Amino acid sequence: MIEREVAAMISEAELLEHMHILDKTTAPKRALQINYYYDTPGFINNTSGNTLRIRQKGAELKLQYKYDKHYSGKERICREFEMTVYLLPMSIQSDALPNQILLSD
Repeated sequence: MIEREVAAMISEAELLEHMHILDKTTAPKRALQINYYYDTPGFINNTSGNTLRIRQKGAELKLQYKYDKHYSGKERICREFEMTVYLLPMSIQSDALPNQILLSD
């Protein structure tokens, strides 16, 4: 999968204005999401711009790996791999990751 993301900085006043507008159009939905990030002792993922994490929403755990990131103005484009996991590991060994992300083109 290829992810495209655009980010913009807004002021607190703008954020509150947008939240007020959204709250009027839809019922607010709050969800707890916890991200567990993994890296090497030398922070190779971070310094190379990759992200390896497990995202928890309720009882659901998803391993996510974002790599080959590049930027075009405010747009960030990267490749993304995701798979369901059933236990939260203390560490992740690279040989435990699927070949399709380790041998990407």
